[in-house]
Amino acid sequence: MVSEVVIGDYRDLDTLRDFARGCDVITFDHEHVPTEHLRALEADGIPVRPGPDALVHAQDKG
Repeated sequence: MVSEVVIGDYRDLDTLRDFARGCDVITFDHEHVPTEHLRALEADGIPVRPGPDALVHAQDKG
């Protein structure tokens, strides 16, 4: 059973922060999450795995 649900846009930093408050670690499953948002979550003390540097490489399709 899920005790809390956060509904919102993954591109909205405030929504991501609301979600992250209830997590021990944050991860992502696609390359469209803004890298700067992941860096902001890390700055807030929230572990992000893989880190934003890995995302930069996934976003570079060239």
